[in-house]
Amino acid sequence: MHASGGGFGAAVEPGGLQLGLALADGTRLLPMSYREPGREVTPPTLFVNSMGGGGGEDWYEGRAAAWVWSPSRPLGDADLVLAWESFGIGELRHPLRASPIAAAPAPRPLWPSAAA
Repeated sequence: MHASGGGFGAAVEPGGLQLGLALADGTRLLPMSYREPGREVTPPTLFVNSMGGGGGEDWYEGRAAAWVWSPSRPLGDADLVLAWESFGIGELRHPLRASPIAAAPAPRPLWPSAAA
């Protein structure tokens, strides 16, 4: 999964950390941020709220907080995808099971619709 844009609206540097989400239907979501005003947003969309990390001479630790905007529940499992070529890390995938989301209560509107 190759990104043309990264979290917080910044372009991913060649060989830089790349994150994404591969949905069961083959859709690939690359992160976007609230710092991209005016950008048309259509679901499903992967939003990155924050990223951070640090490290030393021979180690690095990182973290990110993200959420997916989708009009419906996932139709199957997804994969979190990561690559960081500068550190010799090719594409890695971590499965995300849809069953916990499917078992949760159905979403409901917070406010009545304007048409009601």
